[in-house]
Amino acid sequence: MNAARSKDPRRHSRWRSLGRFAAAILVLLLLASVVAVIWGSRAWRSGRPRLEGVVPAPGLQGPATIDRDVMGVPSIRAASRLDAAYATGFVHAQDRFFQMDLLRRRAAGEIAELIGPLAAKADVAVRRHRFTARVERQWERASIEERRLLKAYAAGVAAGLDDLGSPPFEHALLGVEPRPWRPVDSYLVVFAMYLDLDDADGWLDRGRGRIRTLLAEPLADFLLAPGGVDSAALDDSLLPVPPIPGAAPFEVRPQVEPEAAERDPEGARSAASNAMALGGAHTADGRALVAADVHLSLGLPNIWYRLALHWPDGPDGERRLVGATLPGLPLVVLGSNGRLAWGVTNAYADTTDVVRLEPGFEPGSYLTARGLERWRRVVETVRVRGGRDREVEVLETSWGPLLDGGPEGDLLALRWDAHAPGAAGLDWRRLEEAGDVSTGLAAAAAAAGPVLNVLLADAAGAVGWTVSGRLESGASAEVPVDGGKLALAAWDPLPPLRKPRFAPGPEGRLWSANHRHLGGEGLERLGDGGYASGTRAAQLRDGLRALPAPAAEQDLLGLLLDDRAWRLDRWQALLATTLAASGDPVLTAAHRHVAAWGGRAAIDSVGYRLVRNFRRRIAIEVLDSLLGPVVAEDPYFPSGGVIPRHEQPLWRVVSERPEHLVPVGRESWEAYFEGAARATVDELSRGPQGLDGATWGRRNTVQLRHPLSALLPPARRWLDLPPRQLPGDSFVPRVQHPTFGSSLRIVVAPGREERGLFHMPGGAGGHPATASYGAGHEAWELGLPTPLLPGPAVHRIELVPDPAESPRPGAASGSESNPPASAGAVSIN
Repeated sequence: MNAARSKDPRRHSRWRSLGRFAAAILVLLLLASVVAVIWGSRAWRSGRPRLEGVVPAPGLQGPATIDRDVMGVPSIRAASRLDAAYATGFVHAQDRFFQMDLLRRRAAGEIAELIGPLAAKADVAVRRHRFTARVERQWERASIEERRLLKAYAAGVAAGLDDLGSPPFEHALLGVEPRPWRPVDSYLVVFAMYLDLDDADGWLDRGRGRIRTLLAEPLADFLLAPGGVDSAALDDSLLPVPPIPGAAPFEVRPQVEPEAAERDPEGARSAASNAMALGGAHTADGRALVAADVHLSLGLPNIWYRLALHWPDGPDGERRLVGATLPGLPLVVLGSNGRLAWGVTNAYADTTDVVRLEPGFEPGSYLTARGLERWRRVVETVRVRGGRDREVEVLETSWGPLLDGGPEGDLLALRWDAHAPGAAGLDWRRLEEAGDVSTGLAAAAAAAGPVLNVLLADAAGAVGWTVSGRLESGASAEVPVDGGKLALAAWDPLPPLRKPRFAPGPEGRLWSANHRHLGGEGLERLGDGGYASGTRAAQLRDGLRALPAPAAEQDLLGLLLDDRAWRLDRWQALLATTLAASGDPVLTAAHRHVAAWGGRAAIDSVGYRLVRNFRRRIAIEVLDSLLGPVVAEDPYFPSGGVIPRHEQPLWRVVSERPEHLVPVGRESWEAYFEGAARATVDELSRGPQGLDGATWGRRNTVQLRHPLSALLPPARRWLDLPPRQLPGDSFVPRVQHPTFGSSLRIVVAPGREERGLFHMPGGAGGHPATASYGAGHEAWELGLPTPLLPGPAVHRIELVPDPAESPRPGAASGSESNPPASAGAVSIN
């Protein structure tokens, strides 16, 4: 029977057909591979920046040169500040245009139009803020000077893009043409920073509101206390510490769940930074020093772009401005002008409020102190590449856009300083012109943008602190407020002269680590936007005070790199005592690691990782137990973010050990600690390297990735930098996580920039095929000092005015009128 089947001609015919079909598929696959390789190769070669030559520059008023050092860092010499802005736009477009495009699209809610459905959800969420409409209104408010600066920058961007000869490689890989850069797009970059640094959804107020609503007042006060003994305020102010509540408030407390240890209470902090200023009395030449260490999400290319700008200042002088720029803006955000230097941290001021609306008797209406009002309905279209476009309905009130609603079906509106007129203005440029701390304080206080701590140091030795950005004239609410009884005048802006400031003079020392800087009236004006405890700030303060005189740039860099985990000392002692008392051989082995932990967030320390994980587990379980009804309503309540200073109430409970707060299901605090220690040891022992190999470095491994590497896995070896274990953590000045950490470190004395220090992750370049893509990255990994000023020139570009050509349409040409808006708003009812 088998022999008969083998001779069946129809069977052989079927096999021949299958063979021909398989061969055809193979040929098609080979052809597709060849096409993909050719396409990828062309895209890979696309958009490499120019390094040498003479470039016609439409819109440039005078000649300009761009010198690049061996790391690709540019030094620009121009005939005026406007021409320097033009040249800045040119190098930004050459090296970082895709990054600029993502920043403006992030604020506009237009990333899905570029990369597809993966970004659609984020775009929909952003559209409620309607930033594309706000930039048009910002342009109408802008001064002639600001418009000229933005138009010169946009003309430089257009020239830089045109000179590439082909699209940036990211756009080429995606198969899209880059959209021209408009002057108003720089405002979108400012709004993108608002989204990164502020509470754009009011979740902090909503979370605190749930705590205030569901918990007894003594317990809520205990958890949400505004400060404590580790506040490290500049004015040495201390705030009262509430006592641990008695047994009465604790009516509902959840059973401790093992999976609670999978969450990290520190993970909710989205932005943190360090900065210091040291008066001239403590330096060799009397010049003050400033240091800044800005912590943000890490990726490639890095968010910052370093350069030096030079232009004439008087008949014989020259103005030099050096530091970090943000691609998309013609400004130096952190740096020095030779007379004044400045650094920044996020202030975590209370810049958002959630307003509870009472529905009116008519559909689409709500009650206010002025009477009945109706919301405006705006429909925006989110365009999705390769998917279905989405219609987004935005409902706007007098306070701001409606949110998704509260847990009880409340109507909630968001009032956010980013929505205020003038929120994205470029008055930050006044710092470039300030000559001392006094004028710098006034310039910083008048600047728009997110509320930042600004630390200043001048060549005469003075130092000072103030805040930039918009603050309210009245106290901002920290929980949702009733809009029916609230007047809009409650949110009038605070005049710059009334903003808090602190200027101790040449003898002074200043420190900033996202903590509470002042008490009293200063704190009332800033409010509580989730500022951190003073742990890092106290470590910086104590380090500054201990520096031997005279101090130099390297000394301040050393303080920024400090990975001593002194806040965890008490947790180490608790874990060591618990392990030693257990008598269990497994826990005894862990005790050896904990006893020799080293006290640092070091990559080779198993003990540090044990202590940290032990504290993390207890933090989640004890906070969940204290929050009781809140967690019962929402098991994923972000306690660590809503209670950012949770270390204070947590340690009070753990150290005082009240019997009525023993975690549910445990006989005593000692039994609970032993269970937490055993669970921590078991968790780390289950890893492939066992407990002895569970070092902190294996957990804290950093790899910088390009945003397209997730979409193009085969290209990761070219797009991403190699992984590396790094020291540091959220508890120490050297903040470091696998995807979050120092985006730059800068230390400089104004007028002594040649001794200034700078490093950042990644390099100046944005194209992986260039040597500058990762140049300097290893110095950042190792914490090695590198010069702030660009090195000797190895390449030069000459930008030459070309009066025969006009600027590219949509860039800097045209009148002072409002540039054309991008698509978005479709209908308004």
